[in-house]
Amino acid sequence: MTEESKKAEHGIAGQVQGAEENILLEVKELKKYFPIRKGFFKTLAGYVKAVDGVNFFIREGETMGLVGESGCGKTTTGRVILRAYEPTSGEVWFKDRQLGRVNVPSLDKHELKGMRQNMQMIFQDPYSSLNPRMTLLQIVGEPLLVNGVARGSELRDRVAELLRVVGLRPEYMIRYPHAFSGGQRQRIGIARALALNPQLIVCDEPVSALDVSVQAQVLNLLQDLQADFDLTYLFVAHDLSVIEHISDRVSVMYVGKLVEMAETEELFGHPLHPYTEALMSAVPKPDPRYQAERIILEGDVADPANTPSGCYFHPRCRYATGLCKEKTPQLRELRPDHYVSCHRAEELNLIGVTAAVITYHDVVVAEPQAEPSRPEAAAVAPGDVQITYIEYDPPGRDLEGEYVQLENKGEVEQDMSGWVLSDLGGHSFTFPEFTLSPGAGVKVWSKKGEDAATDLYWGWGRPIWNNSGDTANLVNGQGEIVSSYTYAP
Repeated sequence: MTEESKKAEHGIAGQVQGAEENILLEVKELKKYFPIRKGFFKTLAGYVKAVDGVNFFIREGETMGLVGESGCGKTTTGRVILRAYEPTSGEVWFKDRQLGRVNVPSLDKHELKGMRQNMQMIFQDPYSSLNPRMTLLQIVGEPLLVNGVARGSELRDRVAELLRVVGLRPEYMIRYPHAFSGGQRQRIGIARALALNPQLIVCDEPVSALDVSVQAQVLNLLQDLQADFDLTYLFVAHDLSVIEHISDRVSVMYVGKLVEMAETEELFGHPLHPYTEALMSAVPKPDPRYQAERIILEGDVADPANTPSGCYFHPRCRYATGLCKEKTPQLRELRPDHYVSCHRAEELNLIGVTAAVITYHDVVVAEPQAEPSRPEAAAVAPGDVQITYIEYDPPGRDLEGEYVQLENKGEVEQDMSGWVLSDLGGHSFTFPEFTLSPGAGVKVWSKKGEDAATDLYWGWGRPIWNNSGDTANLVNGQGEIVSSYTYAP
């Protein structure tokens, strides 16, 4: 058995260094196929592969964000984990506080009922998920009654406590759902999910139907409850700003498959899968000067009932090769705790976004804070090649005229192959095989283009410098900073 097949057999959690014991949920090769039947006799014509071999794990006390396009299988994955849908195949290992580590699909009805007390769900629609004929006492108290946890006055006391926890008044328990707003209804759904003191809550897009101001309130409530009750979340969403705000780690799905999984900051800043890069390019940037290149995916999303060969994303991927069309990539750990399913992940240099660009802002009045001081440039070892100018055009023409000018002020030819030009934001440009003659100059442009004797191209397709000023450092092959230049508007 090869090393890759061993890892696939033991699941990706088995690849984590030190064989962590704090993994609450591990999903191995989970599949859910819905049959397609046609004709009068309902003949089986095929399957819709809603979930197709998903692997991931969630540690105790963390929030795992699950993101992807509509119809990619996020909600179905959550429902299969809870066995609201019976899986076609695969394993769902859950560390239950009573039963220990169990495979959820193998449990019988009696064991499943006991286990479900520790796995709950918050539904997407706060309107249709609440029975309009039941009062809050009946809605929130139903899990307690069904599982024999509380009755009578004890039940009323427990419901009153749960309503207080989610920010609702106890006297509301005699009212019906129609008397509440969307945000209040979602709080009722959260109270119902908390009733049995679960370990894991699957949050199925719990804020997508709410106004932005109410979204912030509900997200903050979920984070407070997680800290107070030691909860673990599987948070399903399609809004990347929400995912960045609440998640410790993020998994990206495409047509039923998991294509990338990493810590939030790592995934947003350094994506390894082309589909993740395309998602990041769609994130709105609040700075009008920051004109990022939008990646427009060509073609249609693959049909889960008729999936393409090889990588499901290859018909829309601008980096696809013949291997991508023939062989299905496996989810593998390329960096510490960063998993990706792409044949070319090692060689691609993909563009992400910094968390600061897309931070989800709470609706609160913040105290004024002093502007953080900019880091000072490192000590410079003067050399013959100097940065002499940074050109930055007004907004709207950033990529037409933005460049860094360098000149060789020495008397000998300078080999600059492998030298690095960088800014304070972490962007860097490595010089190709290049020689600069005495008295000659070269412009390093932010935009994309064909390199020439006097022009090199950074290739970011976006502005590097900005109106607040920035510092460029030129580092030679020995790692010494030979020139530093600060742009000031």
